[in-house]
Amino acid sequence: MLPFDFKTARRSRIIFILVQMKASRHIAFWLVYCLYFYIQSISPWSLEEFVSADTYKNALTSLYCFVPISMLCAYVSMYVILPFFIERRKYLPAVFLLVLLFAVAICLNYFGAGTYYRITGLQVNYPHPEVVLGYLNAIWAMIVSLIAMGIRITKKWYSQQKEIEEITRQKTRNELNLRKTSLHPGFLYSSLESIHEKLNRNDSMSSSMILLLSNILSYSLYESKTEKVTLRSELNAVSEYITLEKLKGSGGIDLNVDDNIDPEDVFISPMSVLSVLQDDAGAHGRNQNTELVIKQKDEEITIAIHHEPA
Repeated sequence: MLPFDFKTARRSRIIFILVQMKASRHIAFWLVYCLYFYIQSISPWSLEEFVSADTYKNALTSLYCFVPISMLCAYVSMYVILPFFIERRKYLPAVFLLVLLFAVAICLNYFGAGTYYRITGLQVNYPHPEVVLGYLNAIWAMIVSLIAMGIRITKKWYSQQKEIEEITRQKTRNELNLRKTSLHPGFLYSSLESIHEKLNRNDSMSSSMILLLSNILSYSLYESKTEKVTLRSELNAVSEYITLEKLKGSGGIDLNVDDNIDPEDVFISPMSVLSVLQDDAGAHGRNQNTELVIKQKDEEITIAIHHEPA
Protein backbone atom coordinates (compact mmCIF):
# COMPACT_ATOMS: atom_id res chain seq x y z
CA MET A 1 0.00 0.00 0.00
CA LEU A 2 1.42 3.37 -1.02
CA PRO A 3 1.85 5.94 1.79
CA PHE A 4 -0.57 8.87 1.77
CA ASP A 5 1.15 12.16 0.98
CA PHE A 6 -0.65 14.86 2.95
CA LYS A 7 1.34 17.69 1.38
CA THR A 8 0.48 16.58 -2.15
CA ALA A 9 -3.18 16.12 -1.21
CA ARG A 10 -3.31 19.57 0.38
CA ARG A 11 -1.63 21.17 -2.65
CA SER A 12 -4.08 19.43 -4.99
CA ARG A 13 -7.02 20.61 -2.91
CA ILE A 14 -5.75 24.22 -2.98
CA ILE A 15 -5.32 24.04 -6.78
CA PHE A 16 -8.83 22.60 -7.12
CA ILE A 17 -10.30 25.41 -4.99
CA LEU A 18 -8.45 28.08 -7.01
CA VAL A 19 -9.69 26.57 -10.28
CA GLN A 20 -13.22 26.55 -8.91
CA MET A 21 -12.95 30.20 -7.88
CA LYS A 22 -11.56 31.19 -11.29
CA ALA A 23 -14.29 29.25 -13.10
CA SER A 24 -16.92 30.88 -10.90
CA ARG A 25 -15.67 34.35 -11.84
CA HIS A 26 -15.74 33.50 -15.54
CA ILE A 27 -19.24 32.04 -15.27
CA ALA A 28 -20.46 35.13 -13.39
CA PHE A 29 -18.95 37.44 -16.02
CA TRP A 30 -20.57 35.62 -18.94
CA LEU A 31 -23.91 35.33 -17.17
CA VAL A 32 -23.96 39.10 -16.72
CA TYR A 33 -22.91 39.67 -20.33
CA CYS A 34 -25.48 37.18 -21.68
CA LEU A 35 -28.22 38.83 -19.64
CA TYR A 36 -27.27 42.24 -21.02
CA PHE A 37 -26.99 40.90 -24.58
CA TYR A 38 -30.37 39.20 -24.32
CA ILE A 39 -32.09 42.32 -22.98
CA GLN A 40 -30.62 44.58 -25.67
CA SER A 41 -31.67 42.01 -28.33
CA ILE A 42 -35.31 42.50 -27.37
CA SER A 43 -36.34 45.19 -29.86
CA PRO A 44 -40.08 45.22 -30.55
CA TRP A 45 -41.38 47.73 -33.11
CA SER A 46 -44.90 47.88 -31.70
CA LEU A 47 -46.88 47.06 -28.60
CA GLU A 48 -48.10 43.84 -30.20
CA GLU A 49 -44.53 42.67 -30.77
CA PHE A 50 -43.67 43.58 -27.18
CA VAL A 51 -46.15 41.04 -25.82
CA SER A 52 -45.41 38.46 -28.52
CA ALA A 53 -43.44 35.35 -27.58
CA ASP A 54 -41.57 35.47 -30.90
CA THR A 55 -39.83 38.67 -29.81
CA TYR A 56 -38.22 36.91 -26.87
CA LYS A 57 -37.48 33.78 -28.88
CA ASN A 58 -35.69 35.90 -31.47
CA ALA A 59 -33.62 37.53 -28.72
CA LEU A 60 -32.66 34.09 -27.43
CA THR A 61 -31.73 33.01 -30.96
CA SER A 62 -29.53 36.09 -31.28
CA LEU A 63 -27.89 35.14 -27.99
CA TYR A 64 -26.70 31.70 -29.00
CA CYS A 65 -25.85 32.78 -32.56
CA PHE A 66 -23.47 35.60 -31.61
CA VAL A 67 -22.30 35.22 -27.98
CA PRO A 68 -20.00 32.23 -28.75
CA ILE A 69 -17.99 34.47 -31.09
CA SER A 70 -17.71 37.08 -28.34
CA MET A 71 -16.41 34.41 -25.97
CA LEU A 72 -13.89 33.22 -28.57
CA CYS A 73 -12.61 36.77 -29.15
CA ALA A 74 -12.43 37.49 -25.41
CA TYR A 75 -10.34 34.41 -24.61
CA VAL A 76 -8.03 34.88 -27.59
CA SER A 77 -7.47 38.46 -26.43
CA MET A 78 -6.94 37.53 -22.78
CA TYR A 79 -4.75 34.45 -23.18
CA VAL A 80 -2.88 35.16 -26.43
CA ILE A 81 -2.73 38.83 -27.38
CA LEU A 82 -2.49 40.24 -23.85
CA PRO A 83 0.23 38.01 -22.31
CA PHE A 84 2.35 37.39 -25.42
CA PHE A 85 2.19 40.81 -27.05
CA ILE A 86 0.73 43.66 -24.97
CA GLU A 87 2.45 42.72 -21.68
CA ARG A 88 5.71 42.24 -23.57
CA ARG A 89 5.26 45.68 -25.14
CA LYS A 90 4.93 44.36 -28.69
CA TYR A 91 2.22 46.88 -29.44
CA LEU A 92 2.35 46.89 -33.25
CA PRO A 93 1.83 43.10 -33.56
CA ALA A 94 -0.86 43.37 -30.88
CA VAL A 95 -2.77 45.97 -32.92
CA PHE A 96 -2.38 43.85 -36.03
CA LEU A 97 -3.74 40.76 -34.22
CA LEU A 98 -6.68 42.72 -32.81
CA VAL A 99 -7.57 43.94 -36.30
CA LEU A 100 -7.20 40.39 -37.62
CA LEU A 101 -9.38 39.09 -34.77
CA PHE A 102 -12.01 41.71 -35.65
CA ALA A 103 -11.98 40.55 -39.28
CA VAL A 104 -12.33 36.91 -38.23
CA ALA A 105 -15.23 37.90 -35.93
CA ILE A 106 -16.99 39.60 -38.87
CA CYS A 107 -16.62 36.48 -41.00
CA LEU A 108 -17.86 34.14 -38.27
CA ASN A 109 -20.73 36.44 -37.34
CA TYR A 110 -21.71 36.58 -41.02
CA PHE A 111 -22.57 32.89 -40.82
CA GLY A 112 -24.14 33.48 -37.39
CA ALA A 113 -26.33 36.19 -38.90
CA GLY A 114 -27.37 33.85 -41.71
CA THR A 115 -28.37 31.25 -39.13
CA TYR A 116 -30.26 33.90 -37.16
CA TYR A 117 -32.31 35.08 -40.15
CA ARG A 118 -32.98 31.51 -41.25
CA ILE A 119 -34.29 30.45 -37.82
CA THR A 120 -36.32 33.58 -37.05
CA GLY A 121 -37.60 34.12 -40.61
CA LEU A 122 -37.19 37.88 -40.24
CA GLN A 123 -37.16 39.97 -43.40
CA VAL A 124 -35.24 43.27 -43.67
CA ASN A 125 -35.41 45.92 -46.37
CA TYR A 126 -31.69 46.76 -46.72
CA PRO A 127 -29.15 44.81 -48.83
CA HIS A 128 -26.79 42.23 -47.37
CA PRO A 129 -28.33 42.08 -43.87
CA GLU A 130 -25.99 39.25 -42.85
CA VAL A 131 -22.94 41.48 -43.40
CA VAL A 132 -24.45 44.39 -41.45
CA LEU A 133 -25.57 42.23 -38.54
CA GLY A 134 -22.28 40.32 -38.53
CA TYR A 135 -20.35 43.60 -38.47
CA LEU A 136 -22.40 45.00 -35.57
CA ASN A 137 -21.98 41.86 -33.50
CA ALA A 138 -18.27 41.75 -34.31
CA ILE A 139 -18.03 45.21 -32.75
CA TRP A 140 -19.75 43.82 -29.65
CA ALA A 141 -17.27 40.93 -29.62
CA MET A 142 -14.31 43.33 -29.68
CA ILE A 143 -15.85 45.54 -26.99
CA VAL A 144 -16.29 42.60 -24.63
CA SER A 145 -12.73 41.50 -25.48
CA LEU A 146 -11.36 44.90 -24.48
CA ILE A 147 -13.44 44.82 -21.29
CA ALA A 148 -12.12 41.34 -20.45
CA MET A 149 -8.52 42.44 -21.06
CA GLY A 150 -9.10 45.56 -18.96
CA ILE A 151 -10.42 43.47 -16.08
CA ARG A 152 -7.45 41.12 -16.33
CA ILE A 153 -4.95 44.00 -16.45
CA THR A 154 -6.61 45.69 -13.49
CA LYS A 155 -6.63 42.45 -11.51
CA LYS A 156 -2.96 41.83 -12.25
CA TRP A 157 -2.04 45.41 -11.32
CA TYR A 158 -4.01 45.12 -8.08
CA SER A 159 -2.27 41.83 -7.25
CA GLN A 160 1.13 43.39 -7.92
CA GLN A 161 0.29 46.36 -5.69
CA LYS A 162 -0.82 44.01 -2.91
CA GLU A 163 2.39 42.03 -3.31
CA ILE A 164 4.49 45.20 -3.19
CA GLU A 165 2.64 46.34 -0.07
CA GLU A 166 3.16 42.94 1.56
CA ILE A 167 6.88 43.01 0.70
CA THR A 168 7.14 46.53 2.13
CA ARG A 169 5.33 45.48 5.32
CA GLN A 170 7.54 42.41 5.63
CA LYS A 171 10.66 44.53 5.14
CA THR A 172 9.47 47.02 7.77
CA ARG A 173 8.60 44.16 10.11
CA ASN A 174 12.03 42.58 9.65
CA GLU A 175 13.78 45.89 10.24
CA LEU A 176 11.66 46.41 13.34
CA ASN A 177 12.46 42.93 14.64
CA LEU A 178 16.14 43.53 13.97
CA ARG A 179 15.98 46.78 15.88
CA LYS A 180 14.19 45.09 18.76
CA THR A 181 16.80 42.42 19.18
CA SER A 182 19.85 44.59 18.56
CA LEU A 183 21.76 46.48 21.20
CA HIS A 184 24.87 48.40 20.26
CA PRO A 185 27.93 46.11 20.65
CA GLY A 186 29.87 48.95 22.22
CA PHE A 187 27.20 49.41 24.89
CA LEU A 188 27.15 45.70 25.73
CA TYR A 189 30.94 45.45 25.77
CA SER A 190 31.46 48.51 27.98
CA SER A 191 28.65 47.41 30.32
CA LEU A 192 30.07 43.92 30.76
CA GLU A 193 33.59 45.28 31.18
CA SER A 194 32.42 47.75 33.85
CA ILE A 195 30.48 45.02 35.67
CA HIS A 196 33.55 42.77 35.56
CA GLU A 197 35.74 45.50 37.06
CA LYS A 198 33.28 46.21 39.86
CA LEU A 199 32.89 42.51 40.62
CA ASN A 200 36.67 42.23 40.96
CA ARG A 201 36.61 45.14 43.43
CA ASN A 202 33.61 43.69 45.28
CA ASP A 203 31.74 46.87 44.49
CA SER A 204 28.13 46.73 45.68
CA MET A 205 26.97 48.55 42.52
CA SER A 206 27.79 45.50 40.39
CA SER A 207 24.56 43.73 41.38
CA SER A 208 22.50 46.81 40.46
CA MET A 209 24.28 47.05 37.13
CA ILE A 210 23.64 43.38 36.39
CA LEU A 211 19.95 43.84 37.19
CA LEU A 212 19.70 46.95 35.00
CA LEU A 213 21.46 45.30 32.06
CA SER A 214 19.26 42.24 32.48
CA ASN A 215 16.12 44.38 32.37
CA ILE A 216 17.29 46.17 29.22
CA LEU A 217 18.12 42.88 27.49
CA SER A 218 14.78 41.43 28.59
CA TYR A 219 12.94 44.41 27.14
CA SER A 220 14.90 44.18 23.90
CA LEU A 221 14.36 40.44 23.46
CA TYR A 222 11.03 39.61 25.03
CA GLU A 223 8.93 42.58 26.05
CA SER A 224 8.87 44.33 22.68
CA LYS A 225 7.52 41.62 20.38
CA THR A 226 4.65 43.82 19.21
CA GLU A 227 5.00 46.44 16.51
CA LYS A 228 4.05 49.20 18.94
CA VAL A 229 4.58 49.72 22.67
CA THR A 230 3.55 52.52 24.96
CA LEU A 231 5.96 55.38 25.40
CA ARG A 232 5.91 54.53 29.10
CA SER A 233 7.46 51.11 28.45
CA GLU A 234 10.13 52.66 26.26
CA LEU A 235 10.89 55.39 28.82
CA ASN A 236 11.26 52.79 31.57
CA ALA A 237 13.92 51.04 29.49
CA VAL A 238 15.55 54.41 28.71
CA SER A 239 15.64 55.30 32.42
CA GLU A 240 17.36 52.01 33.20
CA TYR A 241 19.81 52.67 30.37
CA ILE A 242 20.57 56.14 31.75
CA THR A 243 21.03 54.77 35.28
CA LEU A 244 23.38 52.08 33.99
CA GLU A 245 25.43 54.66 32.07
CA LYS A 246 25.74 56.78 35.21
CA LEU A 247 26.88 53.77 37.25
CA LYS A 248 29.50 53.10 34.58
CA GLY A 249 30.69 56.69 34.93
CA SER A 250 30.15 57.35 31.24
CA GLY A 251 28.74 60.84 31.64
CA GLY A 252 25.33 62.20 32.52
CA ILE A 253 22.17 61.88 30.44
CA ASP A 254 19.17 64.07 31.24
CA LEU A 255 15.76 62.95 30.04
CA ASN A 256 13.34 65.76 29.19
CA VAL A 257 9.80 64.72 28.18
CA ASP A 258 7.23 67.28 27.04
CA ASP A 259 4.58 67.86 29.70
CA ASN A 260 1.84 67.60 27.06
CA ILE A 261 2.73 63.97 26.37
CA ASP A 262 0.86 61.23 28.19
CA PRO A 263 3.25 58.25 28.01
CA GLU A 264 0.37 55.81 28.49
CA ASP A 265 -1.55 57.06 25.43
CA VAL A 266 1.38 57.39 23.00
CA PHE A 267 2.57 54.33 21.08
CA ILE A 268 5.94 54.06 19.35
CA SER A 269 8.12 51.37 17.82
CA PRO A 270 10.08 49.41 20.45
CA MET A 271 13.73 50.38 20.92
CA SER A 272 13.26 53.56 18.88
CA VAL A 273 14.47 55.90 21.64
CA LEU A 274 17.08 53.46 22.90
CA SER A 275 18.45 53.09 19.39
CA VAL A 276 18.87 56.85 19.10
CA LEU A 277 20.78 56.93 22.39
CA GLN A 278 23.01 54.04 21.37
CA ASP A 279 23.76 55.52 17.95
CA ASP A 280 24.59 58.83 19.57
CA ALA A 281 26.93 57.13 22.04
CA GLY A 282 28.67 55.35 19.19
CA ALA A 283 29.11 58.61 17.29
CA HIS A 284 29.99 61.03 20.10
CA GLY A 285 30.91 58.92 23.10
CA ARG A 286 29.72 59.61 26.63
CA ASN A 287 32.44 61.99 27.85
CA GLN A 288 29.98 64.87 27.78
CA ASN A 289 26.64 65.83 29.23
CA THR A 290 23.74 64.70 27.06
CA GLU A 291 20.16 65.90 27.07
CA LEU A 292 17.50 63.69 25.49
CA VAL A 293 14.43 65.73 24.54
CA ILE A 294 11.14 64.10 23.57
CA LYS A 295 8.43 66.41 22.23
CA GLN A 296 5.10 66.05 20.50
CA LYS A 297 4.19 68.24 17.52
CA ASP A 298 1.15 67.74 15.30
CA GLU A 299 0.56 64.31 16.85
CA GLU A 300 4.10 63.23 15.98
CA ILE A 301 6.80 62.34 18.48
CA THR A 302 10.20 63.97 17.89
CA ILE A 303 13.45 62.90 19.54
CA ALA A 304 16.38 65.28 19.82
CA ILE A 305 19.77 65.04 21.55
CA HIS A 306 21.81 68.00 22.74
CA HIS A 307 25.40 67.87 23.98
CA GLU A 308 27.34 70.02 26.41
CA PRO A 309 30.96 69.68 27.52
CA ALA A 310 31.32 67.63 30.72
